[in-house]
Amino acid sequence: MLWNARYRKYAPAIICAGCTFLMCLLYWVAIRYGYDVLQSPEQWFKDSRARYGSHTPRTPQLTYLAIDDLSIKLTAASPEEIQTSPALTQMQQGWPFPRSVYAHTLDRLIGAGARLVIFDLMFITPKPEDVQFKAALDKYRDRVVVGWNYVLAGGERGKTYMTLQTPTATLIPQDGSAVDSRLGLVNVPTDADGTVRRMQYRVQMEPFPEIYESLSARVVEKLGMAERIPKDTRPRYLRWQGVPNSTFYSESGFVSYSLWEIFVPKLWKQNFQNGEFFRDKVVMIGPKGNFLKDELVTPMGVMPGPEIHLNAINSLIHGAFIYDTLPWLDLCAIIGGGMFACLLLYREKSPGRLFTYLIGISLFYVAVGFLFYNLADRYILMSYPLLSFLGGGFLGFTNEFVAEQIERRRTRATLERYVSKNLVREILDNPATFYDKVGGVRLPVTALFSDVRDFTTMTERADPTQMVTQLNEYLQEMTRLVFQYGGTLDKFVGDAVMAVWGNIRTVGTAQDAEQAVRTALAMLESLRKLNEHWQTRGLQQWVIGVGINQGEAIAGNIGSNEKMDLTVIGDAVNTASRLEGLTKKYHVPLLIGPTVAAQVKDHFYLQSVDRAAAKGKSNALDLYTVLGDKAQPLSKEWLSYLECYEEGIRLFRIKNFIEALEMFESLLPYRPDDYLAKLYIGRCQEYIAHPPEESWNGVVFITEK
Repeated sequence: MLWNARYRKYAPAIICAGCTFLMCLLYWVAIRYGYDVLQSPEQWFKDSRARYGSHTPRTPQLTYLAIDDLSIKLTAASPEEIQTSPALTQMQQGWPFPRSVYAHTLDRLIGAGARLVIFDLMFITPKPEDVQFKAALDKYRDRVVVGWNYVLAGGERGKTYMTLQTPTATLIPQDGSAVDSRLGLVNVPTDADGTVRRMQYRVQMEPFPEIYESLSARVVEKLGMAERIPKDTRPRYLRWQGVPNSTFYSESGFVSYSLWEIFVPKLWKQNFQNGEFFRDKVVMIGPKGNFLKDELVTPMGVMPGPEIHLNAINSLIHGAFIYDTLPWLDLCAIIGGGMFACLLLYREKSPGRLFTYLIGISLFYVAVGFLFYNLADRYILMSYPLLSFLGGGFLGFTNEFVAEQIERRRTRATLERYVSKNLVREILDNPATFYDKVGGVRLPVTALFSDVRDFTTMTERADPTQMVTQLNEYLQEMTRLVFQYGGTLDKFVGDAVMAVWGNIRTVGTAQDAEQAVRTALAMLESLRKLNEHWQTRGLQQWVIGVGINQGEAIAGNIGSNEKMDLTVIGDAVNTASRLEGLTKKYHVPLLIGPTVAAQVKDHFYLQSVDRAAAKGKSNALDLYTVLGDKAQPLSKEWLSYLECYEEGIRLFRIKNFIEALEMFESLLPYRPDDYLAKLYIGRCQEYIAHPPEESWNGVVFITEK
């Protein structure tokens, strides 16, 4: 596969050129050496056109008298009918019929005005009844044609020789100078698959220098249309008259009549109007059924030999033959198919539309094949051009698809080392949606900031190599957790991590908030394990603070021409950063804003921290920390502590400082180091000593970041 990015743009042309060259080579081998690897599909296409394309109109004078099962067994004839008919009496002797039967047949048909009677039968060996039949043949010499054939045999140096099987001299004597004008070859050429598609009207083969005419050519000659017979010996593709035994073609097909019926007076009158039916007719007499192995496969289905000869006569009368296109035109079609496939691959990038075009154009080419068959009497080459087109198209499409998948995986693997998996997935899977956001869009996001406390101080006294190793371990784990919970890693700022939910894709603000909180808790737990591991290696222990806030922000590609970042900006993002900074002030590892708290309160245990506002801002925020996941219930002692603490907060905010003080002081025996309880004890004592103004609402103004 041509997956190298440098050559990828040339891949469609190379693939289509390769397919085209291969098809041209195979076609050249087929016409030069006769080894056609696509012979079967090509013949199938030809048979489809022959069967479903236009057909030759039936010449009404052509009639088929069949030696069928009824004629051989005479099961439909009554004993009286057999006894009163000399011909039926002789036919009752069984197959093969006495040749006097054919003398009666000639008398019957020509006496009725038949123009020509054809025997698609071989009379090679002498029989006692030959005298009567010979007399009839001589009597109607110009109105009868009898079959003979040749047998092919191998000779020296791989040559093929022809052996003639002529009728017995007791019927048609041969003087050795010229073939009797009553004889026509009954041989029917078949293709390699045993199907009859063509007819050879003139035959010449060693060791005989003469050219012999086929049965159908002899018939047309006797009808006075010798000029319509091809002068050369090349077989011609027939344009068939119709499908045998098909009701669809019954009105124009070669309907067969049983031979025995012409000798029954009642049927002679009823079916043949006392012989008037046969006036000026060309009557073909031959077997129907495979008892003489005379049924052959044709594009129209299995067909008895006499009906094949009738089709050959019909095509000759109408000049209805089909010809292959010239080899140079076939090569042009093959090359054109490859070029068209190449053009499609370069112009159409949508797999669905490309597939539709490939199939649609192929069907159109098949339709063109039918058009040429119907209107121009041409079999245009089908398999090679179609394979050149479809092979180039599908192989080119497959190559492009595989190359794109490899490139996507390579790009994904590269990008995921630097940016969030969410961002990579959105870029690769939904480029249109992603690039809509690049220009800038306002949307609700959940932002998370985490930072290592006192990191600058630690770097001043730490070994640089050791510090970088430790930082990479930490950032690797933090990044993994952001990706695990569906966040976008916005950036690293030294030891700080900024992650966002909802900027690239979202399943809802509540889900975004929950995933951000789960990420923060996982970060804290993961850092605890890292610290245990670092302790065994003699490394410094780290403490982090995490802030999470949710609100509207602007997402877009921000930066300079040299460096751009897809990031989010806005007050909601700045507040998340401030919350991270406040974790140190309140001695808690995690702070979340009120919007996040409202979204996650049913999933996590929350503890109120403060009601704060940044200096210069009128909007105060209720800050919370997260104690744990409600999927893992807290102990009764913790739940009791949290209930008392929240009650103390409620009392404090309604200015009931004395009861609030008692509530907070009652918590210290259980948690002597509880910074928040001590913070509110100090505030209660301050407000008891110095009551706040009437407008006080519990808000604390924060000046530091």
